[in-house]
Amino acid sequence: DVSVPFGIKQIAPNAFYENDSVKEVKLSPTVFAVGERAFMGCAELTDVELNTGLVIIADEAFANCPELSSVSTPVTISRVGDGAFINCSKLSVAKLQGNNLSIGKGAFAHCDALQVVLMSDGVSMLCDDSFSNNPKLEYASVPQGVISVTHQAFDECPLLTVVCDKGSFVDTALTGNVTVSYNRGDANINGRVDIMDATEIQLNIAGIKQLPNKNLVYMDADFDTETSILDATYVQLVIAKLL
Repeated sequence: DVSVPFGIKQIAPNAFYENDSVKEVKLSPTVFAVGERAFMGCAELTDVELNTGLVIIADEAFANCPELSSVSTPVTISRVGDGAFINCSKLSVAKLQGNNLSIGKGAFAHCDALQVVLMSDGVSMLCDDSFSNNPKLEYASVPQGVISVTHQAFDECPLLTVVCDKGSFVDTALTGNVTVSYNRGDANINGRVDIMDATEIQLNIAGIKQLPNKNLVYMDADFDTETSILDATYVQLVIAKLL
């Protein structure tokens, strides 16, 4: 396992390239950059804990890590490089927060198990093929903070529905290329937002009922990549026509 000690500021390029002994990575709060191909091809890597304070994940930093199942970026990050997580075949959930975050070309392409992508308003740019060639990708939330996206960003994702706000830049850019839904807060994915959705969110938070991963995108009504009481509150405000 790799636990980066306090004081280290960056992980050098190729530092753990194709190192099969690496199973878990935990970055200290002082790390601001993960270099190119730093953990590329780590065949046994299953878990990565990215620190608040991290700014850059360089090109192909975690590419070809077949056992990595999820990734969550911190609010401080501004760049996920080209091919950063490409060919991570077991990656199923990506939660992307950031600070004016740009997601590079092919950053999450060819992730055969990727099912759900959640983005916060801190994401601003999706490049060509950012999420392309993901045959199981069903739902992605793309908030108003995204002000640059090409229709190729989700190329070859035949099952995809993008959840966004009606009339947003993303809505205009992607309509006609992917299925678009405006029903954020529709936790049970039945095509409408009602009191049952607020209940489903509250039951999920309490641990009484766990919904499938695909429901996470709709439950994240406030676009912060997490399910919380704020999402239930958002749904109640929508029902009351206060939003």
